[in-house]
Amino acid sequence: MCKLGVWSVALLAWSSLQSRHLLQWAETWVDEGVYGNRKGRQASDLWNFLLLQIEMAYSTGQPICGLSADLEKCFNCIPRFPALCLAVLAGTPPEVTTAWAGGLASMKRHFKVRESFSCRFLTSTGLAEGCGLSVYGMLLVDHLFHVWTSYQGAPCRSLSYVDDWHVFTWDVDFSWTWLLNLLPCWI
Repeated sequence: MCKLGVWSVALLAWSSLQSRHLLQWAETWVDEGVYGNRKGRQASDLWNFLLLQIEMAYSTGQPICGLSADLEKCFNCIPRFPALCLAVLAGTPPEVTTAWAGGLASMKRHFKVRESFSCRFLTSTGLAEGCGLSVYGMLLVDHLFHVWTSYQGAPCRSLSYVDDWHVFTWDVDFSWTWLLNLLPCWI
C-alpha cells in the first residue's frame, strides 16, 4: 500500500517567508515585461498594456503582430536543475538554494487514474505547487524568457504572466520568420 505524502507545514511556511524576501529583492533586477508574481502587477495590467499597443497600432495604421503561448502544467514541467541553476546565477543565497534543492529532491509524485492512485515515485522535473519558492522559480524562468528574447536581435517586445508568454512586434516583414522560428522552442 502506498502512502500519500504532504509537504510539511514548516517547510511550506519557511518557503513562503523566503519567497517573500526573494520576490521583493527580484524587483530590483527582473525584466519589466514580467507581470506575474510581482507586487502591484496583475494579469489585467498585462492585457491592458497589450490592448493599448493594439489600439495604438490600429489608430496610427502601424502594423503589429505577435504570438501567445499558454504553458500547460508549467509547474509540473519545469526541469529542476536548470531552475535551481537560474536561482544560483541570480544570486539567491546558497542556504536557500540548497534547502530548496533538498526539498525538491525528496518530492514524490503519483498518478491518479479514476479513483486509484499509483505508488509514489521520484521525479526530476517540476516545482512543488503550493511552495512559495516555486513562485520565485517561475519568476526566474519568466525572466530568462525575456532575456533570451531580447538577445535574439529582433525588434520585439515580450510580456509574461506566470505561464502565459507573449511576444509582439511592429516589424511585420521581419516578424513572421522570427516568430515562427520561436515555435519549436515553445512546443
